[in-house]
Amino acid sequence: MKNKIIAIVLSSLLVVSIGFNIYQFNSNNSLNESVATLRNELDTLKSDMDSLNNTAAEKDAEIADLSATITELNAAIESYKTDISNKDKEIEELQAEIETLKQTAETKPQPQQTTSPASTGNNGGNSNGNSSQPSGGGNGGSGGGQPSGGDPDSAPIGGGAFSGLPEFGAGGQGSGTGEDVHFE
Repeated sequence: MKNKIIAIVLSSLLVVSIGFNIYQFNSNNSLNESVATLRNELDTLKSDMDSLNNTAAEKDAEIADLSATITELNAAIESYKTDISNKDKEIEELQAEIETLKQTAETKPQPQQTTSPASTGNNGGNSNGNSSQPSGGGNGGSGGGQPSGGDPDSAPIGGGAFSGLPEFGAGGQGSGTGEDVHFE
């Protein structure tokens, strides 16, 4: 009987051991499936993380570019501020110079201007139209006339409204005052 009890105990242990192995096998399969699922999720998360890292690297590059642009723009702004400051100083200097010139102009006596009767031609005389010497080159007036030293009996160059009229102030004939003076 001892042998039977030992055989029963051993058989029971064998059945329990087989059952335990089957349980462990099923647990292992379940765990293996969970591990496989977790590995797939981990791979997906790694892929997402790599994608996010690439996006972050791109954004970092954009930030670096924008920072460089900001630095350049700040330098340009400082340059413009300096230019504006220099121009403001120039404006102040010019305004001070204008004020000085205004004050000088206000304190300086103004010269009296004299007017003389207008001369109708170049007759070699003084500004009031009287000639003290005969001239060899006056042509009288601004509507065309005789070249210097020309023939006083010929028509003025270009004709016009005064062609054929006697010339005064040319070659010493008269001085534009209407009197005939003849020199010998």
